[in-house]
Amino acid sequence: MKKKFLCAVLCYNNENTITKVIRDTNKIRNKIDILFINDYSKDKTLSILKKNKKKVISHKKNLGYGSAVKTAYKYALKNNYYLLSILPGDHQRSIDDLFKLIKHQKKSDFDLVSGSKFLSQNKLFISRKFGNIFFSKFANFFWGSKFEDNLSGFKVYKVSKFKNIINKLPNDYSFDICLNQIIFRKNFFCSEIRVKCRYNNQTSKMKNIFNISERNILFIGFKMIYNSFIIFLRLNKF
Repeated sequence: MKKKFLCAVLCYNNENTITKVIRDTNKIRNKIDILFINDYSKDKTLSILKKNKKKVISHKKNLGYGSAVKTAYKYALKNNYYLLSILPGDHQRSIDDLFKLIKHQKKSDFDLVSGSKFLSQNKLFISRKFGNIFFSKFANFFWGSKFEDNLSGFKVYKVSKFKNIINKLPNDYSFDICLNQIIFRKNFFCSEIRVKCRYNNQTSKMKNIFNISERNILFIGFKMIYNSFIIFLRLNKF
């Protein structure tokens, strides 16, 4: 596998898991280039990355999940990568499944391949499980999405296909549901395969309904619906 693939690891306060992710990505660094995007972590994440001499792009303030994907994509586009894969810094996803996504993409040269976590659906916290099911039904009804997991960020992108799209998407957790609307309304050549997902108290930065913050899961849900509507109105600009 030639080095035309970039794996971007998105990090935010992952000091308890990032060493495991570094260990995993070290196994593939001769096949895939690795870049860490640090979204202004307030813990020891950045110092651990520097100690391990990893290539890091750090935001000067916390910009959000979507913004971290945009930073990774901008780097991939500038450096002429063919494929970009997104890996969370919380050790949710496995390297074996990353290669599964890449292998599947190469079969038919898909524009995008997404990894569905529905294999692990029963392990989800009840609020996350409800959210995944709701937004899958929502996406299927309003724009005919064929994906079962419309909120998955575990993706492989063909970089050249998204240069007029990525930067117009939201900077927050609405990023993936809005992207989903575009790829299906614009008839992108996409595919989804089922992969595994690890769940523990380190695997999500979303907060429960009683937490008063922008990471409140209900607030995030409403933002996803609102931003999906905005994308619908602006679809001709993509």
